[in-house]
Amino acid sequence: MKCVDTRGNWDEIFSDESRKLSPDVLENLCKMSQGEGTCRYIIFGSRGFICAKGSEFQKIIDEREDNNKMVARGDNCEGIKNNK
Repeated sequence: MKCVDTRGNWDEIFSDESRKLSPDVLENLCKMSQGEGTCRYIIFGSRGFICAKGSEFQKIIDEREDNNKMVARGDNCEGIKNNK
């Protein structure tokens, strides 16, 4: 697994309240715990489950999905930051 350089952005990404996913969004849009259809951009941050789409983590997640290293393979929306 590649190392992600998060200097300067760690707190911004993991504690960004606007990236937080509600239980309803996790179940219905992100399809949490629904196998391959589960959105691959769900990560756990200091505020709970958050959306990593559009962050510096997206490239790493996409590479892992391209190399068949993930169970969650969904790309279910434009990203939480773009859906507001």
